[in-house]
Amino acid sequence: MAEPTFPAADVRALLSAIREVIALPGGATYEDELVRRRILDRRAVVLDAVLERVLEDGVGSSLTLAWRAEQLRRQVSKYPAAGYAEAVALLDDAVELAAAAAEQGGAS
Repeated sequence: MAEPTFPAADVRALLSAIREVIALPGGATYEDELVRRRILDRRAVVLDAVLERVLEDGVGSSLTLAWRAEQLRRQVSKYPAAGYAEAVALLDDAVELAAAAAEQGGAS
């Protein structure tokens, strides 16, 4: 049985969609991290189902990897990365506050 071959652009589209699914910023607090993990758990179930379909499609399927990537994005959009404070955002805020404090200290 011949293994399916896919256009490189379609493979990149699917890999990009997978990265979007799993690349969620860390939570700022323990509670935020719990919310983030629940979101990731739900997204992982969707990802697993889409990848299973990709593997089942096989040779000669009219469904492209790019179409599956869009399907993945649509399904995951039901579980947005929202409802928790991101650690990165808090760090950015702290850096801005420190810079502002340094400017005020230097202006006296």
